[in-house]
Amino acid sequence: MEFRKEVRREVLTNELSQRAACRKYGSGWHALKKILAHAEPAGYRLR
Repeated sequence: MEFRKEVRREVLTNELSQRAACRKYGSGWHALKKILAHAEPAGYRLR
């Protein structure tokens, strides 16, 4: 949870670009887009 807050803070305050955040944290582009779009991680769904 702290990881998501740190990434969102750095990118949304323009301390770090999205591309640089992907490199720094080793996450993929799609994962970063999800982190920026939603403050809380998605929950689980029962099938």
